[in-house]
Amino acid sequence: MPNFSSTTCKAKDPATCRYHNPSNLALLDAAIANNDFAEYEKIKNRIEKEEQQAFIHDETYRNVKKMPALFVINRETHEATNEINESAAWIFEEPARATLKRDGTSITVTGDGQVFARRSVKRGKTAPPDFILAETDSFTGHSFGLEPIEQSGFNKMFKEAVGEGSLTAGTYELCGPKVNGNPEGLASHKLLAHGSDEADEIPDMSKLSRAEAYETLKTIFAGYKERGIEGVVWWGAKGKRTKLRVKDFFGDPDRH
Repeated sequence: MPNFSSTTCKAKDPATCRYHNPSNLALLDAAIANNDFAEYEKIKNRIEKEEQQAFIHDETYRNVKKMPALFVINRETHEATNEINESAAWIFEEPARATLKRDGTSITVTGDGQVFARRSVKRGKTAPPDFILAETDSFTGHSFGLEPIEQSGFNKMFKEAVGEGSLTAGTYELCGPKVNGNPEGLASHKLLAHGSDEADEIPDMSKLSRAEAYETLKTIFAGYKERGIEGVVWWGAKGKRTKLRVKDFFGDPDRH
């Protein structure tokens, strides 16, 4: 079984949670053992619908869960295959707005003014105080969620980005000189609202065949790589989101 973080399960009934239900874990483990990454994604997406974690369905913390990638990702090479991830296939059938995915760290501002930074907890590590669990990656055992901005290592950069201004509720990307190596070369720290930058180069995916998608997007993403852009997020109805990153095509030079 995967070795999960020590974060506490928040499911109403842990037996139905995909992180603790033995039968669900067995299905995931079988797919992992067979290196069947497409099957892994199908199982994960199916049982995700059965989760009982109130966090996942609480609109207070929207856009925190990891988005499915457009293509099935080979979990050994960490690169995209040319196989469409079925949980993302909706972009070929429904209206989808493509926006640029910036390379920073995610910030959540709630309706009552609380501010959280996205935080990951590696397998076997203890979560920080007041950590709010969003999900655990069944393949790596890493947990993802939120921590109060005041205790985050990004707090100083966040304050610089906000200055004397105020923020409306929503999610943002904190980018700048001291965040993720500043691939976009910003001179100061900025908060960029998620979904605010249209990806004009991306074609209407509903008019593109699945067979054409891989090579078409890879050509566009080569240009993004030169510009230091992390990738693209597609937005659909009822909160649907799908992503694709430059590193999914060309690898991650910082991965060891």
